[in-house]
Amino acid sequence: MSRPVLKTVSQGLQGWDADINDNFTALWSGPLPIYAAASQPAASSYDDCLMVGTDDHFIRISDGSSWHIIPRQAEAIADLVDDSGGTVATPATIPPVYDLADAADAIAVIAAKVNEILYELRQGKMLKT
Repeated sequence: MSRPVLKTVSQGLQGWDADINDNFTALWSGPLPIYAAASQPAASSYDDCLMVGTDDHFIRISDGSSWHIIPRQAEAIADLVDDSGGTVATPATIPPVYDLADAADAIAVIAAKVNEILYELRQGKMLKT
């Protein structure tokens, strides 16, 4: 949605009209500030509103019952590469593993990658810690 067009109040009608025009200019000449506080007000009073937590600088949105953190974008995580040489299409066709050392190494690599993904999701507040 584009920004609305600024409407100028005709000056000279009352003593407050210049102040109103100054306020409109301040609102339309740059980015709009978002309400910031260390604690959230009652979400029920601010349905579909945004605020920034001054303690953690996360943006929150109210759904009318609680405030939800809008997550930051996490760092990129490299793809997990299958260099096992296997040709398994689905988990149902995985053959038995006879070399336990190879299986343990594969599981460790997968576990490390899953933990890396979980870490980024927690840092971005997509998951609670």
